[in-house]
Amino acid sequence: MMPRRYVWLAISLYLALLVFSWLDYFMGLTGYATLGGALLYTVIAPLVTLAGFKIHQIKSLKFWQVTWTIFGAAVLGFIIYGVVNLLLYRILSLPAWVEMDADVRMVLSMPISYVIGAYLGYRLGKSRAFTPPLLG
Repeated sequence: MMPRRYVWLAISLYLALLVFSWLDYFMGLTGYATLGGALLYTVIAPLVTLAGFKIHQIKSLKFWQVTWTIFGAAVLGFIIYGVVNLLLYRILSLPAWVEMDADVRMVLSMPISYVIGAYLGYRLGKSRAFTPPLLG
């Protein structure tokens, strides 16, 4: 069971962002809100929050091992992808001397980054005996 303070924190954060998104839509506070975005947040945010609380209540060790393995591989892959893009396309200015579309760059660098991230996630998990951080 989640502590009550987290439930109230989630509800308070949702209500604050809900009010802000609708005020932004009607009054144009930032100019970025659309009707679709405000409606989407109004409907999707409570469902995602409820799903998160329900998933947190699962006690199966195997579920958490698989979940953290996938989550770790995705996060490490995204971090490596960001570093590769920063190094190649910002610091080394690769597009200045290589004519390559942005979509081609993403297709070339993202799978490699995620494979490396999955491998590093596997090695990290193996060193921890695949014990999830919440349970270990």
